[in-house]
Amino acid sequence: MTSRRLEVFRERRTLLLAAFECAAGLAPFSHWIQHSESFANRKSEKLDYYLKPAYGLLEDVLGAANGKPPAQHRDIQPRIAAIAQRVSFGWIEQAVQSVDELTAMVRRNIQKVGAFDALIINLRNRVDGLSA
Repeated sequence: MTSRRLEVFRERRTLLLAAFECAAGLAPFSHWIQHSESFANRKSEKLDYYLKPAYGLLEDVLGAANGKPPAQHRDIQPRIAAIAQRVSFGWIEQAVQSVDELTAMVRRNIQKVGAFDALIINLRNRVDGLSA
């Protein structure tokens, strides 16, 4: 992977991590807003560029929740473990279903920031409901 491609991958992964950390209740919504502003400004960045990495992160969260080290994202293992410790299997399942829904909506030219906002809020409500 070229250094530019690696940099782009890491930027996308950082955005997704911010979304999942917020959705898991590890970070306030304002943390996501900081990341989403730059995301919104990237007009050429399509939503579908983020979906495959999102599945990879969720796969590693599921593994960490079951005592396995990250298979794909070893360099951010502490962040993945923190998410895994905070969420339930049902949350992970809902997160995957939410990414599936985004995948289905990609062709409809939806607003990418609004779609992630909704994903975060729905998942955050699930976490807050667990801790209530």
